[in-house]
Amino acid sequence: MVEQTAKDGFVIEFVVLCGTDYVSVKGASVGAWSCEKIIVSEISRPADFSRPGKAAPKRIEGFKNWRKVEFDISHLKAKARDDAAMVFSRLSFISSGMLKSMREKGTLLEKMDKLVEELLQIYVDESKTIWTCVSETDPRYTIRFIPAKVSIGSTLIREIIGGSSGSELVKALEGLALNNDLLVKYIEGAT
Repeated sequence: MVEQTAKDGFVIEFVVLCGTDYVSVKGASVGAWSCEKIIVSEISRPADFSRPGKAAPKRIEGFKNWRKVEFDISHLKAKARDDAAMVFSRLSFISSGMLKSMREKGTLLEKMDKLVEELLQIYVDESKTIWTCVSETDPRYTIRFIPAKVSIGSTLIREIIGGSSGSELVKALEGLALNNDLLVKYIEGAT
């Protein structure tokens, strides 16, 4: 696959996407699965190197100090424009009358510009929290850390499941489970 895509001018790079059980202040599994890069988040459990509100995460043994990832604002603006355009194109499937009304009133571009501004602010804010560090011995090996905004561990999900049922449970799991409807059907089928 890598060779075939390279013929078309694309570069495929495999990375390890993992949780804090693979990266800690004591080190990281560099070179795992022949990957040079690791992306780690603390979505399921806090990282022992995370220091929310501090200047930088704690240093990882064998790696240089953390530094913030620099993003090109033009890329973030392009992403915001693309995402806003996708929202409005999907809106046409839901309510073509609403889009027609917005066009006639001259508010469509105004609303789209507002959405682009809001999305850009979100992307800029999120980009400020991403950190990276490089191996002290081999600069090919890097870790990128994306702190979690909220911890979604299995303990939290079990507590919610224990205290809710039916449509109340579906709503309570919204944003926590990949497919809350399917999870609830599975739970109800197992009991």
